[in-house]
Amino acid sequence: GHGSYTPCPRQERRETASTRRVPNEDVDILVYQSKAEDANLTMATKPDTAAKIKNIPASVTGAERIARAEKAHARWSAMRGRLLVSAGQYIMTGRLAAVVDTTANGGLGTRWKPTQGIDDKTATAWAVWLNSTLGRIAMLRNRGKKLAYPVYTPSGMTTTRCPDPDETEAIEALNAAYELTKNEETPQYRDGRCAVRDTWDKAVAQALGINVETIFEYAELLAREPAVSATSWRRTITELDGDKHS
Repeated sequence: GHGSYTPCPRQERRETASTRRVPNEDVDILVYQSKAEDANLTMATKPDTAAKIKNIPASVTGAERIARAEKAHARWSAMRGRLLVSAGQYIMTGRLAAVVDTTANGGLGTRWKPTQGIDDKTATAWAVWLNSTLGRIAMLRNRGKKLAYPVYTPSGMTTTRCPDPDETEAIEALNAAYELTKNEETPQYRDGRCAVRDTWDKAVAQALGINVETIFEYAELLAREPAVSATSWRRTITELDGDKHS
């Protein structure tokens, strides 16, 4: 794809906030950070955390303090993106591999990485792709060493293929699925196939011109992976324990 992943500032966790703070008062900015089970339930979402991006000494006051605060905001605001991709998550309790920021200017993240260099239509199409069965498998190709909590690095994500923004029909098919499901709560990965994920997979099948039943087969296999499914994990442990005593 043509998007690029950019590093985000090393923010210090602050309390959850619903409104942006005044920059000359606290130099905080809203970011995507939470990986809690009840965070980012839908693909279309908003930032969950107010993070501190720069400390200004108390001795700095007046116009200089305001100027430093505005400079800090401008620096990181230039790295915003409409599409944010997970930097890592529990493969059992996670819900989404990518989210779409619905604020006016695009989002920043610490544990969600903003993608730049693409327009909004491509961003929403890629969100559907990355959350689909084939998109998740593509991301897992570049995961870190821990299977239960794969970590996706910016350098690894740049090798993940996404639909060409110039392929109008493919982008439109994916965007249609986005509009249908963007506000639908997404079940956890361990819950397996569901109506929302099936909608994404059908759109991917249409975009790629392949049989959706083939994708559904991969979806079933992915859902039964021990690292994804609590049921499969318990069954695997039981089977291994039985083999040991047979």
